Amino acid sequence: MTCRAHLRADAGITVIEVMFAMLVSTLTVIATVALLTKGSETTVSNVRQVRMTQQLRDEIEQVRRIIPQSGFSAVALSSAPTGSATSTADPSFWLRSSNTRFVIAQNYSNSSSAVASGTNPAGEKLIVDPTAGQISPVSTNVSLGGGQTATVYRFVTEDSQTVLCSPSCVDDSRRITIAIVPSNPNGNSTDVAGPFYLSTVITNSVPSSSVSGGGGLELGLPL
Repeated sequence: MTCRAHLRADAGITVIEVMFAMLVSTLTVIATVALLTKGSETTVSNVRQVRMTQQLRDEIEQVRRIIPQSGFSAVALSSAPTGSATSTADPSFWLRSSNTRFVIAQNYSNSSSAVASGTNPAGEKLIVDPTAGQISPVSTNVSLGGGQTATVYRFVTEDSQTVLCSPSCVDDSRRITIAIVPSNPNGNSTDVAGPFYLSTVITNSVPSSSVSGGGGLELGLPL
């Protein structure tokens, strides 16, 4: 009887140990899967951020390609931007003077941000030319990869930091500002937030001329 009791006790301990080992193994598998899932989400998010950054650069390069094809005057908005906003989540928040000017802010995520050094506090004048302008002010449903899309906003302004000649060639230096606002359809951690901005200044390689005060011809000098 005693031997049988010991055998039953040993068998019971063995079952408990097996169950405990199974529990530990299960928890380990769950933790591993969670880490792999998190790593996968991080990878997807990083890929989308890289895609978004590349999209910003591509937008700038598309503008640069306009010049040899259609001339510097085509670097203009094809229509005036529309809309207004009370939040910096929408780039139209920075439009001023009935959407004829755009603020060049130091920090576009801060509604109280000061303007960039050397720029007009009232915003730079938007360059809009419905006839020659080849830059659309907005595009929707631009793919960021992985199912996430974005809205791309484009602004072309007179560069108030640079004056080539006055008065007729003040817009020979134009600032291109691109803003990308990713959508957030799923509200999950792989969706990148925004908006994101990239800005550059493009100058006319053959500046315009202006009539000087003395009635002669004053040629603008390239930068």
